[in-house]
Amino acid sequence: MSSAPRKLSRLWSPSVAPDLPALPVREIIGARPGPHLLVTGGVHGDEYEGPAALESWFGELEPAKLAGRVTLLPVVNVAAWNARQRRTPADDADLNRAFPGDPAGGPTARLAHAVWSEFIAPADAVIDLHSGGIAFMHLPLAGIYAGAGDGAKKMAACFDRRFRAWLVPDCPGVLSREAHRVGKQVAGVEWGGGGALDPAGVSALLAALNRCLVALGLDDTSLSPADCDPRPPVAGNYETAPAAGIFSAVVSLGDEVRAGALIGTLLNPLAGISTPVLAPRHGQIGGLAHRAWLEAGDRAFYLG
Repeated sequence: MSSAPRKLSRLWSPSVAPDLPALPVREIIGARPGPHLLVTGGVHGDEYEGPAALESWFGELEPAKLAGRVTLLPVVNVAAWNARQRRTPADDADLNRAFPGDPAGGPTARLAHAVWSEFIAPADAVIDLHSGGIAFMHLPLAGIYAGAGDGAKKMAACFDRRFRAWLVPDCPGVLSREAHRVGKQVAGVEWGGGGALDPAGVSALLAALNRCLVALGLDDTSLSPADCDPRPPVAGNYETAPAAGIFSAVVSLGDEVRAGALIGTLLNPLAGISTPVLAPRHGQIGGLAHRAWLEAGDRAFYLG
């Protein structure tokens, strides 16, 4: 690595996906050797806290004070971002179920392969920032995977008590899961949703990211440790709507529910049918559908 600290901002076009828009890439090269941290946002095109935080953070970081390299991808799925939607418009595929990708696949699979090869593979640590997007609202969560290494645990401890600790579901194709699977130090993060930008989420992410630099050895600045939520990690998965209808929730984010408890109802006024949505087990409500109308199989809630 060159000893000359610097910031770089560029557009990068994946050669295996020339039909997709170029990605904005922000890089900070520190003054001393050190680890390589990759932070991603906008893997879904309708999530805003992550991209906003990364653009702000890039402006604040001072290369001369850092060791190693920090690579920021504020918007990974630019085509979805431009369409203001979760999934890639060209093939209606979810990029965050496509990693590590396929160079001979469709547009989303090829984008996943290119991002994996160019950015994820060279990194030592990865932080993937998400929100609930237009259709969902998330409790703030900062998590790691089962069997995570010390680096991942240190990163997770950098997120303060505004975030619930989270054991991230082991879902194939997810960027953070696949990076963890090949030995990267990984943290997955959720904040907010509903297609809105929460300034409190941006500030919370910025504070945590600065602590992560220290925890990983990229910055020797003295920062106060995060005041973390002492409760056990939220651990669960998304539960889907059993029928189509207008979803009316009777619970709120963060509520504890028992197995069989009513989460809400799905009203189909044309058919005159009201379908209850029930908790399959005890847990905490970590996410709720934001859109009123759900199709059968849509995400209705996250039960941790």
